[in-house]
Amino acid sequence: MIFKKIFLIIYYIILKHLPSTSQPFGKTSNYLRVLICKFIFKKIHNTSIIKRGVYFGTGENIKIGKSSQIGENCRVPNNIVIGNYVMMGIECILFGVKHKISKNNIPFIHQGYDQVGPIIIGNNVWIGARVIILPGIKIGNNSIIAAGSVVTKNIKPNSLYAGVPAKKIKTI
Repeated sequence: MIFKKIFLIIYYIILKHLPSTSQPFGKTSNYLRVLICKFIFKKIHNTSIIKRGVYFGTGENIKIGKSSQIGENCRVPNNIVIGNYVMMGIECILFGVKHKISKNNIPFIHQGYDQVGPIIIGNNVWIGARVIILPGIKIGNNSIIAAGSVVTKNIKPNSLYAGVPAKKIKTI
């Protein structure tokens, strides 16, 4: 447990700020990020890419498959499963909890959070830049979510979704 905290500190103080893969020393930086994340996450494959600025909380329940990447400055929750060959654009925000709003006599800020199931992203998924994904969403295999979309419902496999809220545009 103490080592996990030390690795988190190393990640957030140093490794989070190193260059992304397309910049000089980027491949070395990614290698170091993935190496440290092996001690933080439940699972991460050697061929995964974690770009500069990614925030993942404590990372304790994160699973990332082979050849998947998390884009620059993305924010992912502790309870996420990312399949194989997933591309995530820059500045995506994936939420792992939602606020309780059940009591009108208590300010929302004091009601706490509801625990929600993990976000599950299938294999061969492309998530465009600045996509927002709400808690507990499942994204089917071979899907594309267009840049700037807000995902409020599960995404069917072999589909292109876009918009706010994201709607199915076509089968691919």
